[in-house]
Amino acid sequence: MRPIFYSTAAVLLSSALCAANAAENDVLSPIAPFVIPSGRPDETAVRGIVECLNKAGFDQFMVYPSTGMDYDYLGDDYFRMVGWFLDEAERRRMKVWLYDEFNWPSGTCRGRVPEENEACLYRELVAYTNSSGKVGWRTLVSRGRSVDNDCLDTNNLEPASANRFIELTHREYSRRFSRYMGTVIRGIFTDEPGHCTTAWRMKVPAGTVTRIPWWSGMEEEYAAATDGADFRCDYEKALSTGMLAAERPFGVWTQIRSERYRRTYFDPIRRWCDENGIVSTGHLIGEGGPPTCARDNGSPINTLLGMSKPGVDLVISATDRRFEWVTLALVQTAVRRSGRPGSAELFGVGPCDLDFTTMRKMYYLCALHGVDTFFQGLWHRSAVRFAKKPAWAMFTSPTQPWFAHARLLNAAAREAAALAGKPAECDIALVYPQKVMGACAMARVAAPDLVGVCRELTLNGFNYELVEETEKTDRPIVFDWDGRTLFERRSGTRFGDFAQMRSWLEQKFPRRLCMRDETGRPKAGYVVRAYADGTAVAVDTSSGAVHFATNGIFSLPGEAESSREIAGSWSLSFDSPSRRRIWFWTSKPATVKARAWEAKVRAHVSGRYSEDGISEFRVLSPLSGVRFVMRSLPEDAGVRVTLDGRPLDFPVAPAKSLVYAYNEICRESEAVDLSAGRHVLKLEGAKDDKMFMPVLWMTGNFSEPERGVIAPSPRTVPNGTLAAQGFPSFAGTAVYRAEARLEPGERLVLDTGGAVAGVKFGGRDLGMKGWAPFEWEIPEDLAGRSLPLEISVITSVRPVFDDENDPDACLGHAQWVRSSSAPEPTVGLRSCRAVR
Repeated sequence: MRPIFYSTAAVLLSSALCAANAAENDVLSPIAPFVIPSGRPDETAVRGIVECLNKAGFDQFMVYPSTGMDYDYLGDDYFRMVGWFLDEAERRRMKVWLYDEFNWPSGTCRGRVPEENEACLYRELVAYTNSSGKVGWRTLVSRGRSVDNDCLDTNNLEPASANRFIELTHREYSRRFSRYMGTVIRGIFTDEPGHCTTAWRMKVPAGTVTRIPWWSGMEEEYAAATDGADFRCDYEKALSTGMLAAERPFGVWTQIRSERYRRTYFDPIRRWCDENGIVSTGHLIGEGGPPTCARDNGSPINTLLGMSKPGVDLVISATDRRFEWVTLALVQTAVRRSGRPGSAELFGVGPCDLDFTTMRKMYYLCALHGVDTFFQGLWHRSAVRFAKKPAWAMFTSPTQPWFAHARLLNAAAREAAALAGKPAECDIALVYPQKVMGACAMARVAAPDLVGVCRELTLNGFNYELVEETEKTDRPIVFDWDGRTLFERRSGTRFGDFAQMRSWLEQKFPRRLCMRDETGRPKAGYVVRAYADGTAVAVDTSSGAVHFATNGIFSLPGEAESSREIAGSWSLSFDSPSRRRIWFWTSKPATVKARAWEAKVRAHVSGRYSEDGISEFRVLSPLSGVRFVMRSLPEDAGVRVTLDGRPLDFPVAPAKSLVYAYNEICRESEAVDLSAGRHVLKLEGAKDDKMFMPVLWMTGNFSEPERGVIAPSPRTVPNGTLAAQGFPSFAGTAVYRAEARLEPGERLVLDTGGAVAGVKFGGRDLGMKGWAPFEWEIPEDLAGRSLPLEISVITSVRPVFDDENDPDACLGHAQWVRSSSAPEPTVGLRSCRAVR
């Protein structure tokens, strides 16, 4: 293996990073779920949440005031509730993170800051041209209400705004909870403070050419940075010559925006954190798109360093070409400079059927970039949130059937986080042209393809760090930019495309440690880190597999010598009922930008239904014990459901046959017997247009062998997915049983479609697994005997919401990440083999 290159400074920083990592996460599980205290939980409920997290292997969490919480934010009752969380966490030796806002973006104190002081409202400076081409200027003030927080947007570039925010929020926390600071309270999280959600609604003048965030003193700061130049004169000159994308004025503006952002917002928060012995973390907005990031954050490297624990936002987990590879590169760079491992917000938008393989993959990808704390969405005490926010549906709570086995996740995350501080081989520096990005964003012209370069370097196994435009670096290879053209600074080599860059690097590092194919050529799609101690890790971004190397060699699983199917027929039982979501056709859902499928759906519905609010199903043979569960929110007081023309009553409250967070807001019917034949449900007084807030479910011991057809559950099933076995709406633990014989030397190998699985053989528990290889060794004393085999397959909660592509599903909101397994659910006991 080629020697690892280190500068003295890099070695010292890596050593400090290792020490910081060991001190911070020596015993803690690095996963910190966002916990929404929905409703008005009392002390018993709050302590129960902490206990449940603790038993599932979580050592830290964040109290997340958000939509659905009924406490008056920052009122006495709210702080009393936070105190219950802190006290119970202290009792259980857990850590707590504070969140500095209600919802997001941070900085408004749920609207109080801009409502108190008009000078704190978000503003933009707009340049426009009239019919003669003359440039005019106007300052606009945002007075719209945030779609995320139902309040006015603040301007965190104004000291008055940031200071008042800190006074109302941070100082109030330290006044009330000083004894927990630095012990139970580990830090505070700020969320997208540069983000104005109402900017798009501001009415700009005709002929608008440019609009930029504005703050008092902006033009004076520009003059100070340019030896007295006038911003507006520089702008008008650049506009007339077609040079808006040059360094002046917008490259300079990007830099002074970042400095202002640090000075007015991040640095004061960090000082407060330092005073109280805790860390500041969180994330910016738009890290993955460099031009947008520059507009909203200034120079992101400098801005990120305003947090003592740099953090980023990675709420989407599809690691394809569109993934935020720049975001990971940013946090890696900030981590190296700060000397402290970073944090990442994960899985915020779901989907809620993410499997353990995907989550583990994200932990490792983050850790390879220096992140050791994973803020994970979301614990909903009650699903009432989805009545107002129909998206961001991810559950890290007992809502998920797999939550009982979350210790597997915590163990994987702990192993991954241990890598965050290890010194790794890094011979490449890549210039992040922050000023150019800012200029291109304001000029609305194409920017250098930093995203593409980061993606190609990362997915081809090269480690690198980002550097600023004028920064000196001792890395032997430095990629820089001439306009939009990439070149290598030391050799002068220019690259016309990514293939040329890869080929040049392969010639420079012909024996680098990476994943290789049968011919010895490097394989793309793996993120690789080679460490100073001779170990290495490679993450397959496609399959999610994690490979480890010692002495320069990756150990890969060998091929099986022989394989045989163990059983073709299984008895199948469940720990909970089937929960079939009822879709009611709605011709007038809430406003949605795109309903491309509407014409097709209308044609489908016109052939089945004569009016809104109808749902049909057919029963093959009589069923008993079926129950209907209806949503029971305050706005549902007048809702009425009939079955075959007869009103359904829902006397059982709260419901018992749904899942955590939904039972609490639903009512349930008594058991109903259904005769064979067609049945019609009719909904009156409500619309069924929210993906994660259905109006009605049907629950019970039944199967659905085809769409809209209900039947008794089969006694036995073959290998296959639960959907193919007739249980597309089942969420929970499915237990498959059969007699089996495994010979000495054979292993049991399952295909569960990625679902968590457990095996018992001969009554002995052989353990749970959450990712490949789904293999179990057979104890010698059980081999060679015909014994009971029991396989548990644990699903996600996703099936209870059904298929968004159902023809009757007309949803009023499209902002969610679609199911990982859409359109065909893949989970179940797909195969069970004995392998030698």
